[in-house]
Amino acid sequence: MVKMAGGLTDEQLQRYHRDGFLHLPGVFSLDEVKAIQRECARLQGIPEMADPRNLRTVTRRTTAGGMIVDRLDPVADLSEVFQSVVRDPRLLAVAESVLGSPSCLFKDKLIFKNPGAFGYGAHQDYTVWRGLGVPATGLLSILLAVDAANAANGAVRFYPGLHSDHHCEAELEDIFGPASGITPAEVLARSEGVVPELQPGDVVVFHSLCPHDSDPNHTAESRRSCFITYSDATYGDLREAYYQAFREMMKADRAAAGQTDWFFR
Repeated sequence: MVKMAGGLTDEQLQRYHRDGFLHLPGVFSLDEVKAIQRECARLQGIPEMADPRNLRTVTRRTTAGGMIVDRLDPVADLSEVFQSVVRDPRLLAVAESVLGSPSCLFKDKLIFKNPGAFGYGAHQDYTVWRGLGVPATGLLSILLAVDAANAANGAVRFYPGLHSDHHCEAELEDIFGPASGITPAEVLARSEGVVPELQPGDVVVFHSLCPHDSDPNHTAESRRSCFITYSDATYGDLREAYYQAFREMMKADRAAAGQTDWFFR
């Protein structure tokens, strides 16, 4: 188990700043991960969390043509287990090491990546966050592997060394559309994508400008991951402002698809 009471080492920070992401194996113990896995199963069993009218819930088509729940966003306010995860001292120490100051919880989501779930095109998260008045260096995300992640089940692919610039300035018209915020192919050609093979309990820390994508889950098992984003506390607590704007985008996205009877629970 990685001990990170004091944050990242100088060598780890150098690798993070060079590549735009950093894989940290074994941050959470097997017992901790089992508790998180049980909580994921509990949340999946709540009918409202599977209701496509819920603004917290995102559903997507599968490779077989059906519809499944793709994510819960946010998730920490639903669960004491995930509240503990996002406040975990080990993750906060990593965030403070990278940001250079104390952090605020900005965003969290649970992605189920069930069998047949499609992936996402290469994008930079900062595209959605750039209107909040925080520089890209003031935001970082941590991926916690709840299940093992690999190329077969659609693990996240990171493009090292491309996090120094924002490569997509276009306004988003559909935040969940296949072409929204996509990093141009000519930019991705400057790097070679890396798919870290993750065991449950591993984490990957990544820059808000690090392009990343994923392939479909071609296996018979889920590839659950919790994504937690922290912001530099210098800029204040931005979580509520972000989620208010996010829900408005969700409403607009669903209204365009003909849905108006949404709720948030």
